[in-house]
Amino acid sequence: MPDILPLLLSLQSVLSKTQCHQLCRIALAMLVMPGDITQRGISRWADKGGSYRTIHRFFHSEVDWLQLKWLFFQLFAYQEGDTYLLVGDETVLKKAGKWTHGLDRFFSSLADKPVPGVAFFGLALVNVRTRQAYTLSAEQVVRSDAEKEDAKKHKQKRKAKATPAAPKKKPGRPKGSKNKNKAEVALSPELARILAGAQKVCALVGKKIPVVYFVLDGHFGNHPAYQMTRQLNLHLISKMRYNAALHYLPTEEEKQAQPRLKYGARVNYAALPLSYRVSDVEEEGYRMEIYQIPCRHKDFAEVLNVVILKKTHLSTGRSGHVILFSSDRSLAALPLVDYYGLRFQIEFEFRDAKQHFGLSDFRCVSEVAVKNSAGLAFFMGNLSAYLLVSLRERFPEAGISEPQVLLSRAAVCRGGVKMPTGFCGGNCLFQGHGAGIAARLHPFSPKTRRDDLKMRQRQEPKTTRTTRRHYLTGEISATRLAKVLIYGLHLSVFLLCVFAIRSAGVLFFSCLLFFTTPPSL
Repeated sequence: MPDILPLLLSLQSVLSKTQCHQLCRIALAMLVMPGDITQRGISRWADKGGSYRTIHRFFHSEVDWLQLKWLFFQLFAYQEGDTYLLVGDETVLKKAGKWTHGLDRFFSSLADKPVPGVAFFGLALVNVRTRQAYTLSAEQVVRSDAEKEDAKKHKQKRKAKATPAAPKKKPGRPKGSKNKNKAEVALSPELARILAGAQKVCALVGKKIPVVYFVLDGHFGNHPAYQMTRQLNLHLISKMRYNAALHYLPTEEEKQAQPRLKYGARVNYAALPLSYRVSDVEEEGYRMEIYQIPCRHKDFAEVLNVVILKKTHLSTGRSGHVILFSSDRSLAALPLVDYYGLRFQIEFEFRDAKQHFGLSDFRCVSEVAVKNSAGLAFFMGNLSAYLLVSLRERFPEAGISEPQVLLSRAAVCRGGVKMPTGFCGGNCLFQGHGAGIAARLHPFSPKTRRDDLKMRQRQEPKTTRTTRRHYLTGEISATRLAKVLIYGLHLSVFLLCVFAIRSAGVLFFSCLLFFTTPPSL
């Protein structure tokens, strides 16, 4: 079997030799195992040297996942000459109980409400040419008391706005007020936490890759996040609210009338000037227009590069729009739209980590174990993305689960987790051919098998459950039949012995009673 250890030995500058061996066993097991990925499940599918105690020790040892994933990216994923974006976002996992480290209530966009659980803020590099994200950092969100207090004040402020309006203040500027420098912004505890994590990533990445843009979602489409990004010497690409109060730059006539005028007319999104339109496309009954406008916002200190996407239904005339912006005024409209669309690649990384690599399955509660569970899940996502590069040369439509499917079938054919030689070519972890043979020998659908296995495990008592490997190999019926025959034979022998002992006892006491009783007259 080609071992994954040679690849991981190249990471020994970050990992110890023992951790390399442990990670080797864990990675191979995670690539072939179905179902929930827990420490117990990994130990059941791991090769020799992957006992539960070994897996447990790895999850409770200190691992610098940022250095590890950055070194892996440099060795196996970096493409010289390509453009990379730094992308950030937060993911929330529902968790029950009271003892998991960092347990709190976080807003879940899927549930559309705050839910109890844990959250991680991820930072990834996205290759613009291949449109593939590689997660470098996934720090757990542990909200400090200052952050909780800040969120509480923000909530009270929103409630105050919803209440009936208080008497209006006198028009004009308050007496004694002075001008403020908008560039001097006090960052919130949330932005300070994100800034600290991004600075660590930029310190590593900046030595090799000239990253220019930091892409964030609409939650960060505000001036404090803008200033945070500028502190990183990066340009922000984000989204504004649909009703953002943007202003055109003053025209030459307005400047002549008022030389100190900074803000021109308010932008009317229903009637945008055609002079700013850069694209107009009609397809499938819709009309898509793209406008690029240099604008000012009264909360921002500098002029913004604003791109407005307006979509109109041709038959009904209904329309909607999205407002994107960047601090880089030289960035063209179409690349700006494309870069913001690439932000969603980190969402795919979150999905893969949750569905395939155990981010939503871990059962540990300590700080180190939770950190290692998240780090391992995202590292396996990067590893699978690397495997897919060579796999897609033969199967262009292969997805993130295909390496798991092929490796699982090969493991079944070889009677373990060993892979046929030559699987992914000379530059991949697994070498040789044989995946097609494995597929022909086992043409069943792995997804159907896994779903059926989960259903059986819920329905059957714990004492009658068999291992997943026996089920996948098709040996479950023979194993059960042999067990039933053996149990039946043991039961028959036991009953015969009991019957014989009982009969012998009755005969003995009958004889004893016959010979000791005197004859009656």
